[in-house]
Amino acid sequence: MLFAPRGQARSLPQWFAVVLASLLLGACATQGDIMDKLNTTLRGYEQAVRWGQFDAVYSFHRWPDEQEPSLPANMENIRITKYAASGQRLDPKKMIMKQTVTLSYYNTDDQRVRSIKHRHEWKYFPKLKRWYLISDPITFP
Repeated sequence: MLFAPRGQARSLPQWFAVVLASLLLGACATQGDIMDKLNTTLRGYEQAVRWGQFDAVYSFHRWPDEQEPSLPANMENIRITKYAASGQRLDPKKMIMKQTVTLSYYNTDDQRVRSIKHRHEWKYFPKLKRWYLISDPITFP
């Protein structure tokens, strides 16, 4: 019962228990929302990479203020044939998720299929309510 019957006051431990339970339930919902945002971000990033929308891919990165992002010239010739993420590890205290992405791709200049592995590090920024890729962008040799 949240409110005490008429004429009886709640004790301090009872109020504390009610407040603590409310905070814990709120934290669980927030954690779930954050994980939903991570999954949505990862799907959006994968689709952008898979479809060769590298300007969109770069928008998932958190760039230092002094760094002006620019796409390498050879990106327009790159076609992705496979995207596979593995080894996802989440550090809930730091709100950082690490994973390895394996890409198969070809350059339209030589039509030879190649594979590369890239380590991704994603970080949640609470003020922005968004996950950003903080590792270096994918480059193709």
